[in-house]
Amino acid sequence: MSEPASKHTHEDLPPIKFTAAGESEEVREAILEAVMPSPGYATAVLLMADAITKRADIVLLDYTAGAVSVRYFVDGIWHSMPGMDRATGDYMLATIKQLASLD
Repeated sequence: MSEPASKHTHEDLPPIKFTAAGESEEVREAILEAVMPSPGYATAVLLMADAITKRADIVLLDYTAGAVSVRYFVDGIWHSMPGMDRATGDYMLATIKQLASLD
């Protein structure tokens, strides 16, 4: 996640496909269409692609007042990753919560 997610378009993002939670395919598609233009979508895609590439079993996001630290659990060991500013983390978390139907 070296570049800010805001510099990415959907065409140049890694090939990660989220499946939204929902009772029907129509609901899942509607949720996905609603979150794709959100400012946190590209950040979520980049984070998941990076975690998969690095073989992370768990992704931990630790929110503080001004920043979000990121750690991956790989082969039984926690690894610190580059973090992000709080606003970017908040947008990403909102996107993930919408995808999971938690918001």
